[in-house]
Amino acid sequence: MQDQELPRDRIAHDLMNQLGIIIGFAELLLSEIAADDPRRADIEEMHSAANRAIALVEQLDSPESAPSPGT
Repeated sequence: MQDQELPRDRIAHDLMNQLGIIIGFAELLLSEIAADDPRRADIEEMHSAANRAIALVEQLDSPESAPSPGT
């Protein structure tokens, strides 16, 4: 079972790193773009989507989502 958890943990970690980059760049863009810029809504949506993806990864990485022994 330990061997099965390692790839999942590694993938979750790598995905969180990539999502952190997306969020960081979105926040940088949001800090530099005018409130009335037509692109702002798209950047806000990108930021929100990345945050929702982090929440999903955290759910997958929670102990409740781990396979029960014997399955």
